[in-house]
Amino acid sequence: MTDSAPNSLASAAVVTGFVLVGGAWVVLMGILLLDDLPHKDHERPADEDLRRFTIMLICLVFFGTLAAKLWLPGGHAWWVVLTILVVLQPGIAGTSRRTFHRVLGTVAGGLVAAVLVNIIGINSVTTAIGVCVAVLSGIAYLKAPYWVFAALLTAALMCLSFTPETVMHGYAERAGFTLLAAAATVLVLKVSDMALRPVEKIENR
Repeated sequence: MTDSAPNSLASAAVVTGFVLVGGAWVVLMGILLLDDLPHKDHERPADEDLRRFTIMLICLVFFGTLAAKLWLPGGHAWWVVLTILVVLQPGIAGTSRRTFHRVLGTVAGGLVAAVLVNIIGINSVTTAIGVCVAVLSGIAYLKAPYWVFAALLTAALMCLSFTPETVMHGYAERAGFTLLAAAATVLVLKVSDMALRPVEKIENR
């Protein structure tokens, strides 16, 4: 019996199953453990901002996926879509702030981890460091600025996924795809805002 091809329907079903089970687990743990966690109440975005956010998200994810599939090199091009999903917010100010944090954390955390892997190599030490940093990233997501979470998450990925021979290339891919997706997201949002601003002025007269 042969294994299914990576792009076969069976492989896609397996990945979908893992995503659904993982998502259900996160939701369950969130309900059980995080219900009493203190949180800030955020002001609800305007309906117009939410509609624009939805349209932008659909378009950017579609074209990001298309670019990752057809034109971008390497096996980690899906980082483009991931970056779009995490940086796009309702409104330019929120998107710009999240984009800055994401880029800063990815570049800084990845660089530190890449240097560490080159010095120490892949062994039980780097694995232990990667696991500890991954746990810390979960805490940082709840307690620290977003760039700290992004830095720790990227560092954990570098420590756990790459060898000294491949870590710099992996870091370059991670940073490059993040910068590409972040720049495209902010650019599209700013262009759409400039295009829609005259229309909104006319409607408000």
